Amino acid sequence: MINNEVEGSEFGLDSEGMRALLVDEVAKAIFLGQITDDNPSPSNGKTSLDQLLEWEFDIEGEDGMRQLKTDVFARVLELRGGCDMFGYDDVIF
Repeated sequence: MINNEVEGSEFGLDSEGMRALLVDEVAKAIFLGQITDDNPSPSNGKTSLDQLLEWEFDIEGEDGMRQLKTDVFARVLELRGGCDMFGYDDVIF
């Protein structure tokens, strides 16, 4: 899904541009059902989404993870065509 070997600088992207690109790729994978956030691993208690975000974004700590997941799920809502009261609760909370 996400090609870690491609550097953002090859495409003229700074770190914020690369972050936006990765957020978009993760959001698309969630939208397509390839990644979930509802089945924690028995070995470490983290979902596939948590593990992917930690690896791709080198995140440590709850605050960084919470902000990143908010950005990813906001993009998922955009891919779904917007937000309604029910969709927001399902994705964000």
